[in-house]
Amino acid sequence: MFALARSKSKDDRRELFDTVRDLFFDTGEALNDRERALMGDILRRLVKDVEVSVRRNLAERLAQDPRSPHELVKAMANDGIEAAYPLLIASEVLADADLIEIVRHRTQSHQLAIASRRALSPDLSEALVHTGNEDVIVALLENNGAKLSAATMEYLAEQARAVDRFQEPLVHRADLPRELARSMFLWVSAALRQHLTAIHDIDAEMLDDSIESAALEQFGERAGGKTYGNSERIVADMKSQGVLTERTMLQFLKQSETPLFEAALAALVGIETRLVRRILFERGAEALVVACRAGNFQESTFKAIYLLSRQAIRRVDDRATEDVKGAMVMYRQIKPTYARSVVRRWRRDPQYQYALNKLEAAG
Repeated sequence: MFALARSKSKDDRRELFDTVRDLFFDTGEALNDRERALMGDILRRLVKDVEVSVRRNLAERLAQDPRSPHELVKAMANDGIEAAYPLLIASEVLADADLIEIVRHRTQSHQLAIASRRALSPDLSEALVHTGNEDVIVALLENNGAKLSAATMEYLAEQARAVDRFQEPLVHRADLPRELARSMFLWVSAALRQHLTAIHDIDAEMLDDSIESAALEQFGERAGGKTYGNSERIVADMKSQGVLTERTMLQFLKQSETPLFEAALAALVGIETRLVRRILFERGAEALVVACRAGNFQESTFKAIYLLSRQAIRRVDDRATEDVKGAMVMYRQIKPTYARSVVRRWRRDPQYQYALNKLEAAG
């Protein structure tokens, strides 16, 4: 054996490799950790001199042994994919750090093998996603043993809007959060809606209603849905009793009962209170005109709301008179039917509306 070790002959080194390998596996249970590590180091030095089929056979045997020497397994896992595959797919000796390093610096074949491991940690899954390789990411998504962090899942759901191949494996994952599933449903539906309305005479608003109704049925209320404070509850009671009117709403505003006024305006127009706040604080008058027109308010009601809201946000200056004139002209020009169609869009799920806007901008 010493003669074999001193020899530079390829055949002698192969024979030495076979001898050490057989000794390692035949006496494995009797070896202590130090002896196993030493023999593993010898094999690591010799393995590069033997053919692929021999390296593959060694890798298959090492992959089944959780006590295999770490440095030997790590070196062989960085070998060509023909020899490395059994270790990449099954070895428990390889740590996340080893596998992540291989993902970053070895071939797509190495990445695909790792993506198919029985279990993958969130960090390892993230490293595979960062390769940007679609085949690797699809393999990862199809692996039910892969754990994905919330951030990684959200990123992939976003990417699925542009990469169709991600959509099916994503929606079949048991760990896909309901809100992300809902978002994907709305994005796909928006794309289908755009296609259908482009080639068929279909009522777009009716189709939008059907899509949102299906989303509600399948996924429930959207995240960040309606929450009711005291003002909303008071106004809701008034509306149910039939005593909520334009006049009541204006009284709230004149008495500086701002939360009640906002809730009343929201209830009469049929939009969310938080949207009313945004409308009131916008510099221009168009959004407020649309809201009041959709609510079928009188001109005097709109004018009062406009003036009082401008005072509340301290935008009354030398141009106030001209601003009011312009707002009133706009109020007369915008038709209630148009205003109501705009408000219907405001009521849409923000994710669905965002998807529609993006598709329209791209088209």
